[in-house]
Amino acid sequence: MKRGVISSIAALFLLGFSGCKVASNDDNARKAFELEPGQWDIKYAFDEIDVPGLSGAHRERITAEISKLASGPSCLSSGLTSQPNASFFAGAGTSGCEYSRYDVSGGKATIKMSCNMKGFGTVEIDHDGPIAAGDYRFQTKAALRLPLVGRVVLRGESTGRRSGPCPKP
Repeated sequence: MKRGVISSIAALFLLGFSGCKVASNDDNARKAFELEPGQWDIKYAFDEIDVPGLSGAHRERITAEISKLASGPSCLSSGLTSQPNASFFAGAGTSGCEYSRYDVSGGKATIKMSCNMKGFGTVEIDHDGPIAAGDYRFQTKAALRLPLVGRVVLRGESTGRRSGPCPKP
């Protein structure tokens, strides 16, 4: 059972998501703040996971593995600096994400999104914390429901920092 839980959770982040849309909240608020275009290093550090019946050692291994899988570089093009695709904030290998809330003002962001996961349903991701043109540091919560496991909730921190220009194709 535990090995199946670990494999299922790790597979979720390897599979990625599909189909991207951005819901419109307040276009003027989005245009008031712009991220710097270029290469961004996105890092996740999950330190809590709520999974029924999972021991402490397994929890640490899963959170470390998922943190590593979700982290990675992301290129933000000039045309998307005031309204990045939701997948920009969702982690490596993601797509198919849609904002349900995107509030960025006064150096603080509150972002809520959902991503469709092939074969696994939907993951709901909440980010909250300070943001600047070249970096952010969010408290992050990701919640999903897995077959045979039930509701799984991950908590931790996600950070992003612009590291330079995007690599040439």
